[in-house]
Amino acid sequence: MRVLELPTKNMDLHDRTVKAIFDLCKEYETPSGIKNYSKVYADHIGENYNPILISAYMPRKKPVAKIYQPDVWAQVRGKEQIDVFEVWHTETEDQAVRDILFSSLVRGIRDLCIVCTGQGISGNTARELRNLILFRIHDEEKNKLLDPTHALVTELPERIQDKRDKIKAFLGIKLEF
Repeated sequence: MRVLELPTKNMDLHDRTVKAIFDLCKEYETPSGIKNYSKVYADHIGENYNPILISAYMPRKKPVAKIYQPDVWAQVRGKEQIDVFEVWHTETEDQAVRDILFSSLVRGIRDLCIVCTGQGISGNTARELRNLILFRIHDEEKNKLLDPTHALVTELPERIQDKRDKIKAFLGIKLEF
């Protein structure tokens, strides 16, 4: 996959943050030196962005399917697991709830990482929404769809928001890359 390089000077905060996460995912290696992710997709960054199809079979009804377009998602190498990354910059609470709900429905989700820019929803509000939804939503066997301990929320400090390299370094630590 060829990567589309965007100019960093004129990118808004959301795009700088998405690009930083995309780069971290592409570069992340296991301790043995193998790339952790076999595929990485970022909305507006990669030329071949693929949304995630969420589907469900309902007895005696038509199957239901929805398209979910997270900011970044990555397929874990050698596993049927997916990590989802959302950047909340100007999202409303309704959009945030949708992101949490749809990410919890992704088949094979391992981790959800939410990065708040502080421009809309704060980190504290994001944690409240995460807990409100993920502690209550479960499958037919009463198993949580996504354990809240696998949904990390972090907030970008204002002092680093103007430089993508500072954002990348900060998120590399906070998201444990």
